[in-house]
Amino acid sequence: ENNTISINHTLTDIGGKHELTDPKTESSIRIIGMGQELKKILLAQKEYIEKLKYALGDNFAHPEMVFVSARGNYRDRNSVYQSLKRFTKGTEFEDMTLHQLRHCNATMLLNSGIDLKVVSEHLGHCDVNVTADIYADVLRKTKARTAEQIELCLA
Repeated sequence: ENNTISINHTLTDIGGKHELTDPKTESSIRIIGMGQELKKILLAQKEYIEKLKYALGDNFAHPEMVFVSARGNYRDRNSVYQSLKRFTKGTEFEDMTLHQLRHCNATMLLNSGIDLKVVSEHLGHCDVNVTADIYADVLRKTKARTAEQIELCLA
């Protein structure tokens, strides 16, 4: 409704069994913005989940989840990774991992001029310095582009 996504759990593998747990840090619990295209995708997913719940009835294992298996079970990291591989096969992104996808997202935000603190919060980092350390190279390039932009404005 508010074009936001609340992140307040982590799917954790505990002895081969998946459970929803609290994220590892308080800053990992966050609300991030959502664009209209993603909203359309998530609303379509919600409709799919409602149909799946109806079809499976009491056998739908985890109604609290947004993305589930065909039986309503948790989709673990490997399952999501396999989906990513299927979607990117034959593209320039076919070797991308889930972590690299997260890194790509952060790099694109920083290169678009999004404030470091906003990106840090978006990623759920506990401190803006963590983000600055990880993306130091991206930030150096941004500083160089800033200097070039200033020269263009002054010319």
